[in-house]
Amino acid sequence: MTSIIAFLLYLAAGGLLLRRQLAGAAADVTPDRVGPALLTGAAGLGLHSLALAGLVSERGGPGLSLGGVLSLVAWLLAVFALLAAIKPRFRGLAAVVLPAAGLAALAALVPDPVTPRGAAPDWGIHAHVTLSILAYSLLSLGAALAILFLYRERTLRQRRLQAWTRILPPLESLETALFTALAAGFALLTLALFSGLMFLENILAQHLLHKTVLSVVAWGVFAVLLLGRLSLGWRGRQAVHWVLAGYGLLALSYFGSRFVLEYILGRQWG
Repeated sequence: MTSIIAFLLYLAAGGLLLRRQLAGAAADVTPDRVGPALLTGAAGLGLHSLALAGLVSERGGPGLSLGGVLSLVAWLLAVFALLAAIKPRFRGLAAVVLPAAGLAALAALVPDPVTPRGAAPDWGIHAHVTLSILAYSLLSLGAALAILFLYRERTLRQRRLQAWTRILPPLESLETALFTALAAGFALLTLALFSGLMFLENILAQHLLHKTVLSVVAWGVFAVLLLGRLSLGWRGRQAVHWVLAGYGLLALSYFGSRFVLEYILGRQWG
């Protein structure tokens, strides 16, 4: 029930922001007084946080189910959207992201197909799981921004600028936010892979070999992209396609593998 109310509050906050931004775009002014939207979104974030805390408590640690991980990604999206909404140029982006976060938050309602085993005794395993979830969340945010970048760039090239499209930030701002999320997610993914090598005792026995291989390949894609960005100035569509390729591998590694294990094979990692 908490997740449903959080979804409705996110939806309402996004709707309030969208209405004000569309009105501002029509009048060619920057809308102000977004306090009600921010307060509504913050209330949804508070309820969402309570729902996630309950999931962590039920699992006995940070090892959330697939639905719980998707809900955590939604929580991070909501945090990003509310912080972005403080700046006028990002309020249109927040109006789009908040409803998407609300939909993803409903994933917490999906029943857990595997009975939790309780807390892992090793703090290192907890650290690895926490780093992995945070890395996937930030890189999911980067992928969402990459999709918005491609859509914004396509409408500009085709000169199809609907009213709601104009409320999105400029391409430069979207690209900056994208690479900020990507750099932070890449750093956490590096730590997660390193901690996995240190603390996971038997990758084959824990059904983690395919996940590890795909994660390392995705890490390599992100590393090449960031290196190309720094040394060769990669940007625009070329860079965004690399982001989506890397995230596709990562999603297949984590979400795809976990879906097969939990919902088809009825097994649990670890």
